[in-house]
Amino acid sequence: DEVKIFGQYIPVKAKIEEMSSLSAHADQAEILAWLKNFTHKPKKTFVVHGELHSANALRVRIQDELAWHVEVPEMGQKFVLD
Repeated sequence: DEVKIFGQYIPVKAKIEEMSSLSAHADQAEILAWLKNFTHKPKKTFVVHGELHSANALRVRIQDELAWHVEVPEMGQKFVLD
């Protein structure tokens, strides 16, 4: 009947269906498999999606498995790309 958004309960005036078998997101293993197909190592890789803990876990896996330079930027952080 309600959903909590930013700490506030909002009444739902729609029919909600849950489809647990579909996902628009790849898991870490799928992302690593995709990255391993790159023919040239990027100068820097940015992980900008997900909760901080999950983003950092992915950063560590990419660094450990591919030896890439990976950043999880903070909100508003700027980088010079060369």
